[in-house]
Amino acid sequence: MPPPRPFLFCLVPEPLAARLLEPMQACFAEDPTVEVLVERRSADRPVPSGHSRAPVAARDLPARLPPELRELAKEVAFVQRMEPLGPVHAYVPDDDLVRLVRDGDPAAASELWWRYRERVRIVLRSALARTDADGAERSALGAILDALDFAGPDGEQAFGEWLDDVVRAHAGAVGPAAAADSR
Repeated sequence: MPPPRPFLFCLVPEPLAARLLEPMQACFAEDPTVEVLVERRSADRPVPSGHSRAPVAARDLPARLPPELRELAKEVAFVQRMEPLGPVHAYVPDDDLVRLVRDGDPAAASELWWRYRERVRIVLRSALARTDADGAERSALGAILDALDFAGPDGEQAFGEWLDDVVRAHAGAVGPAAAADSR
């Protein structure tokens, strides 16, 4: 079986690369699922015609950092690129899909997102203004994946109800201003 390829990306802002790139690379050297890169894209530079960027989840991974890097890494972004959707997990029951996501299967995370994306949008729109909800989608996906990493549904609660709770909590935490900033 080939080693896992990176699906989590630590994006170090270019102005901080001289100071942070090597320490962040050392921190994640043993984790084949994380790749540390210098962020060279900008919001000012349009995506070339005929191309689109894959959806990404804004992940909250500072807990994985040693204490001495947490403060320095406040400007670092962690994202998880969603894999292209395929038939592999199309009929996998939710409980098994959650287990696969927790085991680090990036294709399962993509299936989970596409399966529940509309539900997440509806919950966000009920908690935030429509434009804020659209901006919070990426960070909501990250919040779901982060919550699955640490807890997930406990068996007492259906997955959909658990998901709604996570998204409502996320919407309450980001609020309208932060949702607009996450775009």
